[in-house]
Amino acid sequence: MRTRVLLLAVALLISAAGSLGQERTDTSEARKFADYEKQKKSPTIAFLLSLAIPSTGHAYAGRWPTGLLFAAGRVGGFVLTAAAGASFTFSTGFIVTAWFSIGIAATLIFTVWEAIDASSSVEKFNKDLYEKIMGRDESSVRILPSIHGLQIQFTHSL
Repeated sequence: MRTRVLLLAVALLISAAGSLGQERTDTSEARKFADYEKQKKSPTIAFLLSLAIPSTGHAYAGRWPTGLLFAAGRVGGFVLTAAAGASFTFSTGFIVTAWFSIGIAATLIFTVWEAIDASSSVEKFNKDLYEKIMGRDESSVRILPSIHGLQIQFTHSL
């Protein structure tokens, strides 16, 4: 009888220790996720910054060189627009040259392209940050031991 009680007490202690260890793991995972949430960046902010000021969205994403290339494209389009010029007279109205139109189009295309690229750069930054902090990809399958047997855990972070 004593042996059974002793075995039961040891089994309870082992299962309690196992569940305590699991809680620590969950707390550690929660801490890591909280750190990730603090450090991650918003793709919307990168998009809006890029629309407002050339290369600021890429700077926000930590990719200055790419942002400077896009800024050069935008400035080049603006310079082409200013150099081509447009004239206005009361008799003929507003006259636009082909180069003026090309400069405007280039400026607009580089502006939108930069905003989209800055947003996707932030998404890549967030994915890399998640992998660095959590130690795994955002999508994973894990098999965890528990008191009741093995658990299969599917995770995906949106």
